Amino acid sequence: MKNTRYYFLLLCFTHCVAHAQNLVPNPSFENLKKAASCDLSIPKADFESIIYDWEMPTNATPDIYSTLLPSTCIASQPNSSVVFGEFPTGHQLPRTGNLMAGFAPYISVWYSEYLSVKLTSPLVVGERYCCRMYVSLAEGCSYAQNNLGMYFSVPPVFEATAPHLSFSPQLLFEEVIEDSINWVELKGSFTATNTAQYLLIGNFNSSGLTQVYQGPRNASFAYYFVDDVSVELLNAPPVVITGNRKVCPRAPLQLNATGWENIQWFDAKGQVLSNQSTFNIAHAKNTNYTVKGYYCSALLSQTVTVEVLPLPPVDLGADQFICRGGNLTLDAGAGYASYMWEDGSTSSTYTAHHEGLFSVTVSSNDGCYHSDTIALTYYQNPHADLGTDFETCTPVGNFIASKGLSYETYLWQDGSTLPYFAYTQEGSYSVAVSNPCFVTDIDTITIYKIELFIPNLITPNDDGLNDEFKMGGLLFPRGKLEIYNSYGARVYQQEQYDYTWSGKGLSDGIYYYTFQYPSCENRNGWIQVIK
Repeated sequence: MKNTRYYFLLLCFTHCVAHAQNLVPNPSFENLKKAASCDLSIPKADFESIIYDWEMPTNATPDIYSTLLPSTCIASQPNSSVVFGEFPTGHQLPRTGNLMAGFAPYISVWYSEYLSVKLTSPLVVGERYCCRMYVSLAEGCSYAQNNLGMYFSVPPVFEATAPHLSFSPQLLFEEVIEDSINWVELKGSFTATNTAQYLLIGNFNSSGLTQVYQGPRNASFAYYFVDDVSVELLNAPPVVITGNRKVCPRAPLQLNATGWENIQWFDAKGQVLSNQSTFNIAHAKNTNYTVKGYYCSALLSQTVTVEVLPLPPVDLGADQFICRGGNLTLDAGAGYASYMWEDGSTSSTYTAHHEGLFSVTVSSNDGCYHSDTIALTYYQNPHADLGTDFETCTPVGNFIASKGLSYETYLWQDGSTLPYFAYTQEGSYSVAVSNPCFVTDIDTITIYKIELFIPNLITPNDDGLNDEFKMGGLLFPRGKLEIYNSYGARVYQQEQYDYTWSGKGLSDGIYYYTFQYPSCENRNGWIQVIK
């Protein structure tokens, strides 16, 4: 039979297929030079005359098992009926094909079994290699053990006796393998420091050996089947990230990573966010996350960028007024994927017929939703109020037309349109105040100019002439009057003077007055009383 080389197909998770060459020839022990031996514990020469590529590096005797042998053979599998000495056979089938190897990794410091194979090409210094083998504990073993290893050597290794080999394996599997039903994958990676071309499989650490007692069985030692051995240049696939990395504001985020082992998620500061392949966060934000994991014991990392999409910029504008009985068309803007008004309508526009709150929710092509609300209020009816008619000595000032609502318009008697009017003379003034609904209110006011006359003599002799101190030119006598004598003492006061002071009870003479009248300057003077 020709010696063939096997290739393992690794799936590249970036939508391509990458091929990694297995440097182990005959990795599943399927290529035989002749039929497998019916017996176990055959000598080195017999072992190497049966199988291609694999060798015994010592005179200890690993074995070859085959499902093609008659069931009466001790090397036939599955076989639980034939027992040769202490050899545990059992029911285990090869993981691949019809053949597999078996060996006792450690019985004593004078006897340990190993398997050796020459790689198809030497290791390349500085390159990292992924190594695997599958083992299963034989059913008839009283013990299980740890410290199985893979040792790579530049020269071939051979010891004429069957001693325990005390090398430092590049890969040491410290777990105790107790599973006698399933195949256990042992894998790891290392960086080559030399151009080794020979692989040895076995136990190389007698001082660190751990044996676990399984109970009284045929074999008083640990015995393992081995199959599918591979040494490949490490070609780790990129981790596969699923989940939407572009999300809407304040939306939850879930990312899942597959393709590596023992995956962890980290934030931008290096803090652990999740020790599982799935990562959840309540509200996404623009940032980078790092996913780390192992592939064939090599620590790998990859950065994931999360982008928070902008909200669709819907804007119904500022709150507005509406006429009673009228309507107003609201426009949410064009170009959105969908629209939804509060009444369930789905047009980009909406016609409002009354006051109230109106809202719309729009969605972008990215699936992000945003809402806006506008308040519509009825226009108030205008109310013009210039106040009551009045008189003044100096008719100069300003009228304020109304409450001054921003939507009101004004029209004064002279055609001006400001919300106030500056007057400079007596007369009548009017304003028409209107709202956008064409409702108008009109008010008029009259200003009377006062020509105030104050006498400086009264003769209170009851002749009906000039008996009281009376002012002239006033329409509404309501000023405040105070009278003082020549010594500065106040002799008379009235808040709303009624024109009745006659100096009663006072002697003749000169008196001084102060007269305060609304909208006029205070008048000060003297008056003579002659009785």
